[in-house]
Amino acid sequence: MQVLRSFDQFSNAVLEDTSERKLLSKIINGIQYYADMPLGLYLIRGDSVVVLGELMDDDDTNDDIDEQNRLDDGTKRGVVMKRVQLEELERLELEENLKDLKLGDGHSKTAVTQWDFDADLM
Repeated sequence: MQVLRSFDQFSNAVLEDTSERKLLSKIINGIQYYADMPLGLYLIRGDSVVVLGELMDDDDTNDDIDEQNRLDDGTKRGVVMKRVQLEELERLELEENLKDLKLGDGHSKTAVTQWDFDADLM
């Protein structure tokens, strides 16, 4: 979890204990795997900032949002996110890439989604 240490009138900001969240490109059995890679101290220049504000804490609960995320039968909709170690995420990503290569069509669906160029020509 990053900490906003300081900001000024030009929207320059200093963030401490930052991390990059890496997501697996595919959802496996309704689970989105992710890992946080620690980055450290970051200085962000104000000319690249659009909005600077505070978000709701993870500990805060909002019954209205929870109710909106439920289907008619009461089950939660959407994807469950599961945190794994970075090494585990890289292993899962490698397995998915190998599965794509074994399809035999010569085109990886993951690569088309990631790069999203010339997709209409395929």
